[in-house]
Amino acid sequence: MNKTKLLLMSLLAVIMTAACALFAACGTKYNIEWNVDEHATVTVEGYSELPKAVKEGEIVFTVTPADGYEVDTVLNGKNKVNAKDGKYTVKVNSDVSLTVSVRKSVESITATFKDNSKVYYVGDTVESADVDVSVKYKLGDTETITSGYTIKYTTGAALSIGDSDITVTYRGIETKATLPLLEGEEGVVGKITLNLNGGKLTDADVEAFGTKPHFTNADGKVSWTFSTVSSDAIDLPSPVLPVGEIVFPFLKWTGTVITDNKVPANTAESVEATASYETTIVELDSIELATQDGVPYLVMKGEFKAATEAYLFLYEGNKPETFLNGDTVTKSPDSDEFVLNYDLRKFASEAGLVGKWMDIKLCTKIGEQVVTQEINLNDYASDFIVGRESARYIDAEVLYLFSYEKYTPKAGDKNQADGSFYDGTENLLKLKYTKTEGVEFYLDTAKIENREGKPYLVLPGACVSIKDKAAAETALTGYIKDLQNFDGWVTQDITQTVKVNEDLTFEILIGLENVTTNGNYIMHVSEGKSNPTSNDWNFNPSDYDSTPVTVGNFTYKLVKHNTGWGWQWFAVNVVNNDVMKLTGVKLEAGKIGNDDVAFLVFNGTLSEALKGQGTITNADALKELFTEYSVQTDDGWAYLNGASDADKKAENTVFVMNADGTFEVKIALNGAGNDSYWYLHLCHTDKSNGDVNREHVTIDETTVTVGGQTFSFFDSTNAAPEGHQSWLQGRLVVYVAAAK
Repeated sequence: MNKTKLLLMSLLAVIMTAACALFAACGTKYNIEWNVDEHATVTVEGYSELPKAVKEGEIVFTVTPADGYEVDTVLNGKNKVNAKDGKYTVKVNSDVSLTVSVRKSVESITATFKDNSKVYYVGDTVESADVDVSVKYKLGDTETITSGYTIKYTTGAALSIGDSDITVTYRGIETKATLPLLEGEEGVVGKITLNLNGGKLTDADVEAFGTKPHFTNADGKVSWTFSTVSSDAIDLPSPVLPVGEIVFPFLKWTGTVITDNKVPANTAESVEATASYETTIVELDSIELATQDGVPYLVMKGEFKAATEAYLFLYEGNKPETFLNGDTVTKSPDSDEFVLNYDLRKFASEAGLVGKWMDIKLCTKIGEQVVTQEINLNDYASDFIVGRESARYIDAEVLYLFSYEKYTPKAGDKNQADGSFYDGTENLLKLKYTKTEGVEFYLDTAKIENREGKPYLVLPGACVSIKDKAAAETALTGYIKDLQNFDGWVTQDITQTVKVNEDLTFEILIGLENVTTNGNYIMHVSEGKSNPTSNDWNFNPSDYDSTPVTVGNFTYKLVKHNTGWGWQWFAVNVVNNDVMKLTGVKLEAGKIGNDDVAFLVFNGTLSEALKGQGTITNADALKELFTEYSVQTDDGWAYLNGASDADKKAENTVFVMNADGTFEVKIALNGAGNDSYWYLHLCHTDKSNGDVNREHVTIDETTVTVGGQTFSFFDSTNAAPEGHQSWLQGRLVVYVAAAK
């Protein structure tokens, strides 16, 4: 066989193979499984009966239910097939399983309430279980159903004033169900319910409110109804709470819509409110730690309220079994006012209480019930604590020091008893004492003074075990070793002068005129000196005056400085006002372009020296003065709308320079995450303002809600927020939360 013939035969074989493959493909069919309800007939276009196999493509069919039935569902496998113009179309490219289901056709429905004694009020909703729905089918039979129907109200998602029925819908067929109503009412009414919380209405209130519709006064609750919305506010009654021999006066009503003990005008919903009562034993005006004639006292002043006598009660926080019953004060016939002087030597005489923080309470007994009143500083003005916050007592060269602690417990605090709960809102006042034996001297207090045009840190005190003047001068000279700028890690040279009096009281003067850099200057003491309120490095006088003093261009103030390691030290805060002085800070809403943003706004004034140079006269010049104005998170080192290096300017910052030398710097807070804390840097060209902390500025306590977030100032003077860095303490901190 020659090569030409062999090639032709091979080519013919290939063509025949391809043709056979094509023919085989064209003949492929896919199986169809039909599952048709006995009360339905299915007709497939192009077929006289239901096909069991078809070629790839699609089939079109109709479903005809028997009399009294309707199509329920048509499924292709598990997928629902919807009809268009009465026809169902199914694509076939594999084996198919089709299911056709029908159901009885509904002729009508009826609905009734199961319990006609249950009354519904404005704002109530009707549950499916409250209604019996009966279905009549076109075949003539009936059935009671418990699901598959919907309930609608005349308006809104709940019952409104005047509604007399609800609409029940099942398979597109509606019916009305008549609501059970109060006797004599033609529609649903609103209801005001007052939980007396153990109290009772006065006879006058019962008489006044007893005339209202459907008034009830039983089981500790008072209620009445209204069928029309009042255009005036409704004043609520004032119950009282009798406990034994004492009647506690009404304090307020608490409820979702209650304002100033009133139901607001035009309230068209039912109202529930709960009463609270003024269970204050006494109303405290002030509390003070004082030393009188060498005796330490806790001095409480106030006036009697619910009680006629009260006694002081001290106990160790979570161990109420460790307690001291203190002095009792009794109301006089002529006045409600009282002064309670508690001799703290009684406290000190108890064994095992050294260094223990003791809760301070007042107690009284009403009948068989003991009522206590804890000192929560949230309930008092900022000047409630009078004068000093410490008192001392010396006995045989042993020094007892008594001091306050302001404490806000939180859930999970390691010092709490197991299972105890606090919501973080308490701001409790506690008391403790320490004692030091063989003490050489003590510092009485600390303050900043301007003496003949120079700033001094003044430390008065008295000797204890030191018995002569020369020895006192030796011990006290150089006691303050240095002042370290803990913000800048620089130790500042100081001058010291010691003056000892004949009675061995003394005064240490620390010259601050060489301190020329902003910061918190922590004091270190000389090693080996016995001071009951410090160790070799940590300097903490028992008391200090935080009043700022300005000398020349510098402002000095005593503060408790908090470090990133959790230490709290006594420090001299120094602010250089030579370039500018920040006078206040606030939060306000504004816009950048078309975007709503929250601004942090700093107000300030420029120094006379700068204004005299004539260089800072407009907003652009003010902007050039600043090198950094960033907002920094405490735990992620992220910079919000700012920069970490001095060569970059924060974006979206507004500068306003006024002709009188005052200015505003507005920093946009856009981009902050919810539940985050941010503290502020605001620096100018010589860096003399450093971190802005709240010691430097007056805060307008503004809260601003913008773009679904609420921005507010966090009071970080006492403690850092739980889970956040302790160096937030003392700084100006903004908290960001999701708007409610």
